[in-house]
Amino acid sequence: MKDLQIKNWQILLFLLALPMAAYIKYPLNDLSIMDAGDGAQFLSGLQFQANNILNGDFAVWNKYLSAGVPAIVIITIYYPMAILFGFLPPAWSILFYYCFHIAFGAFFFYLFLREVNCNIKTSIIVSVIWLFSIHIGGMRKSHMNIITVIPMLPVGMYFIQKFLNSNLLKWLVLSTVALGLAFLGGHPQIATYVAGTVFIYYLVSAIKKRMPFSAIVKNCGLLIFSSLGFSALTIFPTAEIVLEYMRQGSSEISFSFFSSYSIHPIKLIQMIIPRFFKESIFMAYGPMNSSEMDIELFMGVIVIIVILFSVKTYWRHFHIKLSILFCVIVFSYAAIAHIPVLREFVYHLPIIGGFRVPSRALFIFLFFMYVILSIGITRLSEEESLDRFLRFQRRTAFVFVLVCGTVILAIYVLTQLYSITEIMPIKNYIHTTFFPLIIIALEFALVMSSASILIKHFGKGNCNNKFYNTFLVLLIIITLGETLPFSLMTHASPIDGFVIRNKGNKRLKNNIGNYKIFDAFPGVDGGHMSFVSQNKGMVNKMSVINSYIPYNNPILYKLLSGDHNVQFNFSGLLTGSQNARENVLRQNDLLSMLGVKYVIDSNKLIPDDGYVTAMAEQEEAEISERMLNVDGEFTLASSVGGYTLEQHIVPVKPYRYYEVRFDFQTNAQQGVVYVDFWGENYDLNACQQGVDITSKSGHVLLNLFNDDSSVCPSDIYFRIVSVGLDDALIVDNLQISEYIGGIKEKMYVPYIIDDENRIFENVNVRDILYFADELRNIDSIDYIFRNRYGLQLDKINYVVGSEDKSYNLQGSIIKNIDFRNNAITATVESDHEGFLNFSQCYFPGWRVYIDGKRADLKVVNALIMGVEIPWGTHEVRFSFVSAGFVLGAIITSVNAIFWIAWLVIILYFKKRRNKL
Repeated sequence: MKDLQIKNWQILLFLLALPMAAYIKYPLNDLSIMDAGDGAQFLSGLQFQANNILNGDFAVWNKYLSAGVPAIVIITIYYPMAILFGFLPPAWSILFYYCFHIAFGAFFFYLFLREVNCNIKTSIIVSVIWLFSIHIGGMRKSHMNIITVIPMLPVGMYFIQKFLNSNLLKWLVLSTVALGLAFLGGHPQIATYVAGTVFIYYLVSAIKKRMPFSAIVKNCGLLIFSSLGFSALTIFPTAEIVLEYMRQGSSEISFSFFSSYSIHPIKLIQMIIPRFFKESIFMAYGPMNSSEMDIELFMGVIVIIVILFSVKTYWRHFHIKLSILFCVIVFSYAAIAHIPVLREFVYHLPIIGGFRVPSRALFIFLFFMYVILSIGITRLSEEESLDRFLRFQRRTAFVFVLVCGTVILAIYVLTQLYSITEIMPIKNYIHTTFFPLIIIALEFALVMSSASILIKHFGKGNCNNKFYNTFLVLLIIITLGETLPFSLMTHASPIDGFVIRNKGNKRLKNNIGNYKIFDAFPGVDGGHMSFVSQNKGMVNKMSVINSYIPYNNPILYKLLSGDHNVQFNFSGLLTGSQNARENVLRQNDLLSMLGVKYVIDSNKLIPDDGYVTAMAEQEEAEISERMLNVDGEFTLASSVGGYTLEQHIVPVKPYRYYEVRFDFQTNAQQGVVYVDFWGENYDLNACQQGVDITSKSGHVLLNLFNDDSSVCPSDIYFRIVSVGLDDALIVDNLQISEYIGGIKEKMYVPYIIDDENRIFENVNVRDILYFADELRNIDSIDYIFRNRYGLQLDKINYVVGSEDKSYNLQGSIIKNIDFRNNAITATVESDHEGFLNFSQCYFPGWRVYIDGKRADLKVVNALIMGVEIPWGTHEVRFSFVSAGFVLGAIITSVNAIFWIAWLVIILYFKKRRNKL
């Protein structure tokens, strides 16, 4: 029987209709198929650029995210389909985005299978099975940016296979377009896996076809450079932000962190027995788990039987051998932490070591598993192969039932020998784990055997084809029956959880203007929820300090957290701050400088009346007699692998600031020195600070604060502790002084306090543009980090390499502020020279113009930016131009124009040749 003649567009519509039918109930009930956490993060990027384009704007930088981190960190911001679907209502936007991408991937998987000579019926059925596989269904919906990129693998594979079959260059070019779209989709890790897979697949296949070496080199060069050209729009801005933030923070992660996201090889058992380890299937990370759901490697009992049969029987087939090779390599990489020697090599490779979830490469493993399945099923249409498969599946079913039956029998025997209460959990586990699989294996073996007997004895015509069709029907029914319950799982959330519909929060939104919000959540947790978490500030048009993005400003994170070695990609989880209490109580100047007008206080960090203890300006704060003055020097020995300390009893009082000063000398190349107050039942984070040892000598000045309401009855010690020093540290001139400047000052007033919200207004907040009181010179930005609790960042500008100045602010006015994406403009009037601050985080690409002429932009307080303003009336404009974006846009445009022109020329000459 000839293959069914179905047009490709009909197959695409069919594949699109399947998930739409499965999920359409959610938007009809105003629900999203994603949870309100990751869903809000995704929706923010999806609708943000669409709304900007409607307003005639294209945001390379936006004012709503993390005090001004470049917009490249927003998922899918340049991706065409994201902009297109972003115009839809929220619930429908997410639904169409998801359904389109998985249907698009399934369609190109179908086309790829056809190119490797799988018959049309097999290709359609396996594409449907892939469409509803657990890996791209289930909880994977929470990572929609990964869903964006995974379908680009079958797209790229189809075009590269088409090129291999036809040797027409246009197919190679289209494969590079697919790889470019993968990077535009917003997940560089998955896109890199896609690109690497397509490249290796072409290289191996070209060698197998014995192409000339020169042709292979030329085609590989075209594949690489054209792919880079189409993806430059994403790659160059990403490289720009990574290089900048690497200078401010570390890109390295510990091996233990890397290995915690690596799966264990025993995970393969779950391909056969999905619930092998535990009842729960929701264990996203850890050595025994995978990248999203424990069960995601499970493809169905019959699918596994066919794959095993295909590997055993057709292993000489090129695409099966190549698929096995890919599966081994990819699974080894996903489980790399458990492979000695190799794991150290891979971990230290550039980029790969920073890919924190190696198990996310499993989508490639599953792709090639389905390729093996398709080739095996296609070969089953041959009568001899079908008979061999029947014998294989009967033996497999028998062995499987025998093993499972033996385990079950052993459990029942044990129930007779031991206490029922001890064995019952195991017995129940066996019931839920093994029995369904035994039933499926037995039913399939019985049905297939019965169908074979009936068709051969009573069938007419082509009995083998009838049996083959029966097999395909059983395969898809049984497989979807096993996988659909997991694939269709979702944390559906009301759209109300994405946007502000609460009356109190609407009031805040209407009054926020150009100010910002800080969610004083005491921790770093991607699952934390508030009305501004998960980048919902972008959807709701409210600027926030918090964000959940790949990269965040490490200096902002460092000033908030107090960490000394900041991992910049981890700082992207600025969902809160582990030092949130100190941030609102002791760093009001930092929040005020950044324009934080409202503080979400869900953990009752601020008193109900808004009064908090604060230190007066250092010039006004009096210093009592020194609590400690150590004459002479002392030595802290080398502390590699441990620590050394010096300690002295000090009379600590509640609500007091203390100044610690000392000089040091050392030959150490690494290590940290901590100073703190400590006693029995007394150990406060606010009473501890650390100093990185980065030079051979230096002076340390730190401020500690004791806000304990009662004096500890036991002795309190001042300690100076060295950790990890590889040489001795000599400390000299150690002095501790007490400020009498601990005063009651009202910094916050209640704004909204009800059953749903606890929000305070910062009375000291500075506007988006404001004049500084003073300018002070500092040697390096380390001064800011060392003294961040004792400075007046909202009034004084600390600038490296400047001159000390005081400004007369009388007669200084800022008006006509026009603040939008990529720029802010204002009119400034002043009777005296001044310094104008722009309270957004600095990033290379910001420029400032006074009356249209470029001026010298200064980095202020290690974080924001400003410019000196001459007296008189001036128009000041801060504007952002990303060099990475401009260069990437030029390269991508030139690359696209070149290939379009090439295609037009080819078509022109082809048409002219046909006329002749």
